[in-house]
Amino acid sequence: MPTNLDVLKAELGFEVAYTQPEFDLFESPSRLLDKLYKRLEKHGLKLADLRAENSSIIGERHLHCYLFNYVMTVKIRHDKIEIHCVEFPRSHVETYAVGILDALAAVKDALPNLSFKAFAISVALHGRVEGQATRDFMNRLTIKSPEGLGPSTGAGAVFYYGQENDRLLSSLTADISAAVQDAIFLRIHGVWAGDRTPVESLPKVASDFVGRALGVIGLQLKA
Repeated sequence: MPTNLDVLKAELGFEVAYTQPEFDLFESPSRLLDKLYKRLEKHGLKLADLRAENSSIIGERHLHCYLFNYVMTVKIRHDKIEIHCVEFPRSHVETYAVGILDALAAVKDALPNLSFKAFAISVALHGRVEGQATRDFMNRLTIKSPEGLGPSTGAGAVFYYGQENDRLLSSLTADISAAVQDAIFLRIHGVWAGDRTPVESLPKVASDFVGRALGVIGLQLKA
């Protein structure tokens, strides 16, 4: 029976790589801005928060905006879209998921022939394991620390996994949280093939993957 994980802080990182760089993306910025505003205004997009970041380095040029009262940052580049949520509470997961899908749809509206190469999702969780001390739980996942460098204050672990069906790779990081006292830190990361993963399925794909990743270390999200 899995043990409950009481999540006290969560973050989300999401990246979408295009099949090829879209150098025309910013050639007609008014078109992209129009599509973004129409799709994202309902999620808190303000004109004052839309910024075009120019650079002599092509890969660094991007359009930058905030959603949901600055909780979500969206960066649109020539080769990818980057989205980061500094807070990702379970009560807002569905709302934020809609915002992410709308951001992708807006770029697709501006470039109808755009195709996606890969989707990368990274979920960071800080939480306490119900009924277990943090160090006791971590001891199950780590080996004895090497001696000779002073008293051990803890250990972490990173596990890497190869391709499974539409998921190209994944990893699971476990450590002692530096942000929440007496808590564990987990980073669950996965990359999916863009040509085999429908965009609209991403929220369920991510949710199922997080649940499965927690399950392999004997945990489940506390209801």
